[in-house]
Amino acid sequence: MIRSIFLLVLITCFYSNLAKAQTPVADLTQLEVFSGGGLVIGGGAFERHGFMVMDQDDNLVIVGNYTNNNSQNKRPIIYQGDTIYSDMAYREIVLIQLDKSGTIIWNKRIRSTYLIQVIDVVSDQGNNTNIVFENYQKCVFEGLEFDPGQYILQIDQAGAYKWHNKISGMRIESLTRDCADNIIVSGNTTWHSTVPLDTLIFGTDTIVVYQQASDSVKVGSQIFPPVGERNLILLKFDASGDFLWQKQFPGRFQTTVISATYSEEIVLAGMFLDSVYIDSIFLSPVVPGNQHRSFCMKADAFGAVLWAHAYFDGSFTQDIQMAPDGSIYVGLSYYLTTVFDNNQFQSYGVHDILLSKLSNDGFFEWASSVGGPNSDLRCVLSVNKKGDVAISGYSFNSGEQVRKFDKTGSVNWAIPDGPGAGNQGSAECVFDRHGDMWQIGWFNGDFELGPYNYSIWGGPIYTYLSKYVDQDTSGTAPECKMVSNAPLIQPRQFGILPNPASDWIHFVTTSKITKIQIYSALGDPVIQCTGTCDQINLGSLHDGIYFAVAGLDSGAIVTAPFLIFRG
Repeated sequence: MIRSIFLLVLITCFYSNLAKAQTPVADLTQLEVFSGGGLVIGGGAFERHGFMVMDQDDNLVIVGNYTNNNSQNKRPIIYQGDTIYSDMAYREIVLIQLDKSGTIIWNKRIRSTYLIQVIDVVSDQGNNTNIVFENYQKCVFEGLEFDPGQYILQIDQAGAYKWHNKISGMRIESLTRDCADNIIVSGNTTWHSTVPLDTLIFGTDTIVVYQQASDSVKVGSQIFPPVGERNLILLKFDASGDFLWQKQFPGRFQTTVISATYSEEIVLAGMFLDSVYIDSIFLSPVVPGNQHRSFCMKADAFGAVLWAHAYFDGSFTQDIQMAPDGSIYVGLSYYLTTVFDNNQFQSYGVHDILLSKLSNDGFFEWASSVGGPNSDLRCVLSVNKKGDVAISGYSFNSGEQVRKFDKTGSVNWAIPDGPGAGNQGSAECVFDRHGDMWQIGWFNGDFELGPYNYSIWGGPIYTYLSKYVDQDTSGTAPECKMVSNAPLIQPRQFGILPNPASDWIHFVTTSKITKIQIYSALGDPVIQCTGTCDQINLGSLHDGIYFAVAGLDSGAIVTAPFLIFRG
């Protein structure tokens, strides 16, 4: 019996290793190292500390934090033998543009004497780079001073300043641009303490517990009051930085990521606690108040929600990308196990990454768990014009740095860790227009990748940039479906103002209203009005989601949801 079990284990290990050995390896064509240990790309845990994007000419723009936690780690950044950064300030954002051969075109920095961090980066069709960052003291870029706060900054292909916008009252978490080069950001409202609720005594310590109130979102001189706790917020700007609109969804949302489609629609993924409404769509976790649950939604060019679905419990959303055929890839991290419908995944380590694919309508197609024996907490996705997806950013000596899947979920190839005794990991990857992939990773200690060998012990972590050639360059990106010529506020047969509301609602129509019926979220009728019904008093209704159904003199029956929220 024991011999049989032992033989079974040997056979299982043999075929497991054979399967790994049969996975094709990407063709490494070049590798360059940013030595000195100052540049931080990618990051650990749930935060991203640096990014790289590809412009329309296949130039690579790298945006990373230059971090010095103590004086012993203050080292210059050296690339291809040249010192490109030598200022020993505490923390700054470094911007570097390289051509397709990996040669530096220019480098810039956003200077600060205190904490500053890059939040997200996206390039547009005009080869501009849009950066969202947050600084905690004054910072300077190209002679222009920025007060403490969060900003969207656009620079042109030469790295010169074009425009910026300051945003407050929310924590920006993601940035994208649509095919008309409009800029969309997502995030959550911030909050502050108000009136004291209770006083707790612990020995000689007294702790005052305050009520928390969400902040108003401020964009330039415009102020938008909050409609709930930790609202999901969308802001849209045009290509010149002019503000277009904002939309808030009340609920307990966290960690949102956003991606443009091949139209002016957007797709967004995130996670939530308890139950939430996304417009009139109700989403709920399996265990209310106990676990995060991931969700995905699609909105049109004006922020109207087209669909929203909840997916895996106990998961944390990391990245989202759309393929040319309209399907959606979402990267999640999860702890030990995660479940959706009849799909259950068990992590190899404490935390693993889950790559899932959704249809254009948001329905689940397939998922694959990725990770090693350690805690793999974050990931970055990149999709090529064929619709294949590469996932990186998850590895910490897990045996693999990047894995590429085709649209059916089969593995095309993987980039293994290089042999060596040191620590190493993956940070970012991006496809260029030819289907080749650029990757940024990090190492400390003995490191070998292809013909390149390094040995750095007892010093800083080094960042390296590598390029892999993909022989399959088929596929084309679809044409952009633009709606920019449509009015900013689309004409509707029936609308409700204000929304959210507190005491009264007013109806805006293109026809005369003959009858109004108000229903609760459970479908129960609560208010009815016949005749002149331009407005309705809401004093008898509690806070929550309601629906107004109106009969018009044209014979049409129209409906619209609205929210009552009194704070």
